[in-house]
Amino acid sequence: IRPDVDIIGVAFGFSFEWPYGRDLTKLIRKKFPNVLMIGGGEHATAEPKQTLEESEIDVVILGEGEETAVDLASAVEKGKVSYEQIPGLAYLGDDKKLLVTRGRGRIRNINEIPRPAWDLTPIENYLDRGLGFGVN
Repeated sequence: IRPDVDIIGVAFGFSFEWPYGRDLTKLIRKKFPNVLMIGGGEHATAEPKQTLEESEIDVVILGEGEETAVDLASAVEKGKVSYEQIPGLAYLGDDKKLLVTRGRGRIRNINEIPRPAWDLTPIENYLDRGLGFGVN
């Protein structure tokens, strides 16, 4: 992870991988104590309270995250982060109670989603370790 990042995203793909993701966030937080850490994926969407309470995640993106992540990153860039104004988020309030913003509709036309920049992602690091595609 580059040292000058403003946001770090962690995907919690499936619940059987939850312990790895949870522990990863704790290691990341030690090196980046003040960076906004967002979580998303199947497990985080199904269990946002657990994800927020047991990991170092600051905010969970619920469901399809393409538009929500862009809105959140734009707010961070502008210095105007107000979770309650962004649809599709879950976070803990000051009293540690789970707060969920209004839902965001599903993307109906998948052709509107830009293609992933796979050339920037070392996908082999995940596949070579047997992560992300079933129980080994």
